[in-house]
Amino acid sequence: MTSTLPQAPRRRLGTDRLGPPAAVIGVVSALICLAFWPGHMSSDTLLMISQAAGDAPISDQHSPLLIWLWSLGWPIGLRPGAILVLQVGVFMVGAYLVARAAFSRLGSAVAASLIAISPPVLGYLGTLSRDAWFIGLLLVCFGLLIRALRVDAVQAKRSLVLCAVAAVLCLATRQNAAAAVFLVAVALAAWVLGPRLAGRRPVVRAGAALGAGLLATVLAMGALLGGARLAGVEQARPQQQLYIYDLAAISLRQERSLFPPDVYAGDLETLAVQSSIDSPVPLIFGPDAGIPVPRPPDQVSELGEAWREAVVDHPRTYLGVRWDAWMHQLSIGAPPVFVFHPGIDSNELGYEIAIPALNEVATDYLRLFVSNEFLDGGVVFTVWVYLLLCGVAAVILLPRPGAPRIVGLLALSAWTYQAGLFFGTMATQYRFEYPVVVIGLLSTAVAVRVLVAERSPPPELSPADEPSPPAARPTAIASG
Repeated sequence: MTSTLPQAPRRRLGTDRLGPPAAVIGVVSALICLAFWPGHMSSDTLLMISQAAGDAPISDQHSPLLIWLWSLGWPIGLRPGAILVLQVGVFMVGAYLVARAAFSRLGSAVAASLIAISPPVLGYLGTLSRDAWFIGLLLVCFGLLIRALRVDAVQAKRSLVLCAVAAVLCLATRQNAAAAVFLVAVALAAWVLGPRLAGRRPVVRAGAALGAGLLATVLAMGALLGGARLAGVEQARPQQQLYIYDLAAISLRQERSLFPPDVYAGDLETLAVQSSIDSPVPLIFGPDAGIPVPRPPDQVSELGEAWREAVVDHPRTYLGVRWDAWMHQLSIGAPPVFVFHPGIDSNELGYEIAIPALNEVATDYLRLFVSNEFLDGGVVFTVWVYLLLCGVAAVILLPRPGAPRIVGLLALSAWTYQAGLFFGTMATQYRFEYPVVVIGLLSTAVAVRVLVAERSPPPELSPADEPSPPAARPTAIASG
């Protein structure tokens, strides 16, 4: 990647109309929201609602920044239905802006809509979750970078500032978000440093952008963690679940317990029954859990020390555990697990599906593509296929300057994102790879459109269509 992002041709104001694309996006978004209203909700969602409402303290188990922002709007009526509208809206706008790298406005709206209602995307788009917010905000980041190429300098700066804000929010959605958001920071750094490094060798410009992007990502992560502690966010210590997951798997393969005795004193047989590569839930949740969480702070420290010793003493076993978990995560050797959340979990908050008939249509549509009653996915949910598509799209688009290169970076982010899953996953679930599916569909559509456009002969211009002389050209340019 070079240190400057080449400018795409700027379009004249009024080249195409925004009305029809906005109508397409608005109608599709409204149908999705009505079908899932007020949003499908898991137990995690219900906990976040309680925290936003002030009925439970905000913790670092999920996303303290986003929950805090939600809590600010709670007194003025920002309830789950409104969050669903925002979630779907952010996704649709982000997908539209990315598609604009290769499609017309109407074509971009249609592409974003088709992806949104596709079986592997629709289920979690209608579920209130960090996963949908992560991919929606990530698309907005890359979409704003593309928009900055198409507008004047003042609007470009605004787009870049909004991109930086969206990147911080995206970073806050998930503990493993940094591996993907890092590439947004690199692109922003390339843009900012480009004029300062003009004339330098490409390797110098690329190295400067990579270094600045990495530094910005680390600083943003530090600010989020430090801000949460200064704000008094409750320390749930979610890392303890990762420690337990890895220690259980390594212990079973080493045929001896590596847990501190005061954390787990049971036998390997019980450990084998209650834990697996796919899920440690029986081990850590429920009345019969062998290692119920949360653990006291001193035991979390012990678990961390035991985990580090296990990784250092048995690196091959640890990497083997991580590799097997990643393979299952990619649907290699195991089906995609729980490919959509079917409704609203039992709750005492009074939340239930508002329009059952419409919701039944949506869920019946999704069930056509699952393989069993446990909601394991069929062929259209095969994650490794979408990851492969991301790789192909990156190879096609990264060498091309301008907006296609930015979409290539988005496709590459699906691969860098795997680092967070490889080392940080605590179970096998389709929703963890949900962003990859979205990126695979969107980047492939852009790559195909770019290839088709390059192979199509340019249209012949009539005298009336000939470009105006530079002095006669309008100074206003399109904003979207």
